Amino acid sequence: MKQDHKRNSPRLVRAYRWLRFILIPVVAFMLVFSAFMVIRIALDYRKGEDNYRMLDQQFVLPPKTPIQEATVYAPEAMLETDLPTIAASDEAEDGTPSPSDTELQPKETPFPTETPATTFSETAPISVDFDGLLKLNDECIGWIYIPDTSVSYPVMHANNNSKYLDKLPDGTDNKVGSIFMDFRCDEDLTDRNTIIYGHNMQNGSMFAVFEKYEKRSFFDTHRTVYYLTPDGDYKITVFACATVSATGESYSLYENVQSLHAYLKSVLKGAHVSAPVDADRIDRIITLSTCTGRYGTRIVLLGIAERLS
Repeated sequence: MKQDHKRNSPRLVRAYRWLRFILIPVVAFMLVFSAFMVIRIALDYRKGEDNYRMLDQQFVLPPKTPIQEATVYAPEAMLETDLPTIAASDEAEDGTPSPSDTELQPKETPFPTETPATTFSETAPISVDFDGLLKLNDECIGWIYIPDTSVSYPVMHANNNSKYLDKLPDGTDNKVGSIFMDFRCDEDLTDRNTIIYGHNMQNGSMFAVFEKYEKRSFFDTHRTVYYLTPDGDYKITVFACATVSATGESYSLYENVQSLHAYLKSVLKGAHVSAPVDADRIDRIITLSTCTGRYGTRIVLLGIAERLS
């Protein structure tokens, strides 16, 4: 047996050497390739951030002047009227009777007894230069903005749901992608369920902030989302945050209101957090969707849109 062991040892040594000769380059290649991919992803993130920063600086403007809605009045003291001095005699020099004391009293002023104070309708905290934005890309249909978060992005709309997964609004290929509306949805938010998608980026950009909505404190203070379009602005009031199936009912457009009500009652029961709502009184919703990082699931924010202008 010792002789067999001695006879086999050189073979084992040679096999080990060949294995080492093959494995070392393979492992080295994998390390270099992994480093390359990490650097490439980081550069994509950086380019995406720079691109969106440029879009924000170029096309986001101060809020519009509020629209005058009504004029009200506040009480104010009557203004005294200077009256001419008239001699207290029965007749004037020309023989006409002089006015009586009653006639000398100031008459009621025809002006309002209150000072005007103008009230205004609500407007979005930003406005967008859509004329310029549409010249950049005519598939841009809106802009989504959530105050006190990093969410301030154009919303794209193509004829499929894959184009803007890895493409910026200016057409540049980039893993960051774009925020986009489901291709089945109408741009005017008339569907029973209008769906808007965005990536959940590790650097906190795009729709990554949705994970924070799972906590009641953040949810309660960030329920207002603004959606601006070339035809008018909307305020979306979020009423639920939930984790749902990527292929579930959250992505149905709902042909009738009864099926929408059934879905809402179901999703509200399993929501991470929600606000008191009567599902039977809701006829249209906005679904904002992003990935969870876990296969087959997504985080959604459900809201109701109200037109501002």
